[in-house]
Amino acid sequence: MKLTNQGKVTPPIKIDFDNVKTCIYRLNSLNHPTRRRILVAIDKLDENATASNITEAISLDQKVVTKHLNILVRGTMIDRRKTTNQKIIFSINQENIQKANRFIREINSTA
Repeated sequence: MKLTNQGKVTPPIKIDFDNVKTCIYRLNSLNHPTRRRILVAIDKLDENATASNITEAISLDQKVVTKHLNILVRGTMIDRRKTTNQKIIFSINQENIQKANRFIREINSTA
């Protein structure tokens, strides 16, 4: 336990550093305007959110979109799945978006 300047005893802060690292990685994956545009496009395209449809929706080069899609996948903010006809469909990982939002709220409430 530590003493504060006011002489009050405060418990040590418990931080789950693995959770913090994961959340920061997720937030970093969102920290680019192109990736945020991609998330909006995926949400609007829903079951038609292929890389080519996303590219068309946000009017960017396919290589740029692919690069940012990969960052979002690694950050676990979006998922990808193959359909029966081998198309790759992207979808938003709602659970991880909510976790990132909760993490931001927690940080803001202590600031």
